[in-house]
Amino acid sequence: MPRIICGIIITALLIMSLPAPYFSAVSYARVGLATLPEREQILIKLNRSGNALMQEKRIITVKQGVNRLEFSWINMNVDMNTVMIEPSVKTGKVTILSMSIPPGSNDSIVWEVDSTDAMELPVKISYLTNGIRWKCDYVATVAKDEKSMSLEAKVTISNQTVEDYQNARIQLDVGKMIEQNLRSQESKMLDFFTTPNLPIEKSYTSEQGHDNTRVYYVFKNDEEHKLGKEMLLKGKARLYRLDSKNKVTFLGEDRIGYVPRGDEVKLYLGDTRDIEVKRKYISREQENVRRDKFGKIQAYDTKEHYQIVVKNHKSEDVKVNVFVRVRDYWELDNRTEPVPEKKDVNTLKFVVTISSGGEKTINLYVRGKNLTEGFVIQ
Repeated sequence: MPRIICGIIITALLIMSLPAPYFSAVSYARVGLATLPEREQILIKLNRSGNALMQEKRIITVKQGVNRLEFSWINMNVDMNTVMIEPSVKTGKVTILSMSIPPGSNDSIVWEVDSTDAMELPVKISYLTNGIRWKCDYVATVAKDEKSMSLEAKVTISNQTVEDYQNARIQLDVGKMIEQNLRSQESKMLDFFTTPNLPIEKSYTSEQGHDNTRVYYVFKNDEEHKLGKEMLLKGKARLYRLDSKNKVTFLGEDRIGYVPRGDEVKLYLGDTRDIEVKRKYISREQENVRRDKFGKIQAYDTKEHYQIVVKNHKSEDVKVNVFVRVRDYWELDNRTEPVPEKKDVNTLKFVVTISSGGEKTINLYVRGKNLTEGFVIQ
């Protein structure tokens, strides 16, 4: 039961059948402060912005004629622009005549409701509040061989309002409905899902502008990886690994954004110097030079050659992803080896597998089009 001092207060005023002289002076006669009706149901929908859509079902006693209903939310942080009331009538007719905020109030709304009959009127009251918060945390425990992991997701729901919610149905962006009792100022951590033996790949990535090679655990939000039923929620991921003695070692933390079904998840482990990547500029030729009438160069095309040498100092074979950023207006020369994957208009991805102690050389030949200055490789 909510606290009366902080809950929803309902005041009913009824238009009385008075003679005309009295009607001009007294439009409404107060019939008293109604007791707070029991909350029949409460649905809490939590969204990405940090707000909660509250949908309550209550039963209100109305009299025949025009009723004045006042709802007050004290210390509830309610967005008053979002408050709505929806009557549900089985017999008779109920019409909402007006809705207003009393002068000087920032936590009350008044409705004038016309009812053809006296009745117990079920109403759904909805509003947005920022008093219900949520966060998602992941625990990823990687197997000794680093081929799989156990992924646990836990959701913490915090009730920062002054209301207690009994048998509240709580719904996140994704996943099944959760039913909980949630007291004022209480936080509850709930199990969201657990996926054991989730296949992963250890990825070594060299990105332009970074001296060291970055290390990730990579998987996809799909059925092959025992996921993919719904979007993954954003949240912090704590990474652990089982060692040779089955003891758990803490590896670090990363963050997961919202991950749609089928998209890739990369959990960052840190940098390594065991995979050495050296990028070298080899040669550049200008061609098709365009000049203005004064002989000043306005634009030109280029032929450019780059080498990327990747060395593996680890005691095992590795696969390395090498990313290259290029400017607009370029063409890949067919002499480039190995052939890269074009991730987008400005990004190339080379994948090379290198044995322990070995090295591989990527030869990148690229033509620049309509350049005015600088190189194709950014």
